[in-house]
Amino acid sequence: MFWHFQTALVAPVSSTPTIKERIDKLRADFAGCRSLALADISSGTVLYTSSATRQPQERLDALCAAAAGLLGKDAHTAPSDQSGGPRATVHGLNEQILFVGAPFAGSEALLAICDLDLDGDRLMDQCAALLTPEAPDSDLAATSQGVPDGR
Repeated sequence: MFWHFQTALVAPVSSTPTIKERIDKLRADFAGCRSLALADISSGTVLYTSSATRQPQERLDALCAAAAGLLGKDAHTAPSDQSGGPRATVHGLNEQILFVGAPFAGSEALLAICDLDLDGDRLMDQCAALLTPEAPDSDLAATSQGVPDGR
């Protein structure tokens, strides 16, 4: 009689939320935030989108291109203020669009589509904090590589 055992490889459970979970929570924390997208503006790629309302892919692609123009193709080369990376805000008739670049070397940015009455400065501060590595050796790009396409 032979016994056959299967062992499953189980990844260690981490209490640290993933970048996807952090983006979802940030959008949910701001009731007027319709969509929050993580983008690599140097390649023009939207890596992940958390949305209360569905956004057409063409619109997300256009916002990513706009971010490259507003923040600089490599976000870290654009001027930044003392509270994080480069930022820009565009106001429309019934929405504001926020662009926040990574405060350190990297081309990641968060793009937010929000209601006009949302506190954009507060959301941009939170976006900058999300893009800031928690430890000197952490790398947002390495974290975001494992993000599935959540659009």
